Amino acid sequence: MAELKKIEYVEFGARKIVGMMKMTSFQKAGEECWGVAFKEGVFDRIQEIERWNCKDIDDYIGLGHMSKFVGNDNFQYIIGKFVELDAPVPEKMYTENISAGTVAKIWIEADNLNDIINCAYLICSEAIEKTGYKIDFEKFYWCDVYTYDRYCTPLEKGQKIILDYLLPVIKVP
Repeated sequence: MAELKKIEYVEFGARKIVGMMKMTSFQKAGEECWGVAFKEGVFDRIQEIERWNCKDIDDYIGLGHMSKFVGNDNFQYIIGKFVELDAPVPEKMYTENISAGTVAKIWIEADNLNDIINCAYLICSEAIEKTGYKIDFEKFYWCDVYTYDRYCTPLEKGQKIILDYLLPVIKVP
């Protein structure tokens, strides 16, 4: 069972995400996107521009950026990394600008990834509402970040994992 471990709010400057983009669904995103990204060396190519990585996120292997939802289960999914706006874009890589604003950084912990994914949106939205914010649907994106400290290392050790989520929010007056 997944549980909220931490929520905080930060101001993110404008940035862009660089990576591989596909239109997908929640059921297909793992194999169709992450599997392909590793197979095709997406993160090796992004490493070419590592010095432009945004420094306001804990060290991570990669992130999944969901946006442009069509219905409940079809969306644009970018597997990649956040970089500074002036970063060059490696050949055959997709890029999209992300506007500045307040972002909820939410940690969700569970025994396995499926337990987190199955209830992440509900946990995130409830936590945001209970802490005086609301999701900014005009700038909406949903981003899962796979950090080394909270995801990769615990996974290798057979421990509980934490997946970080980022969502744009607005303070409720």
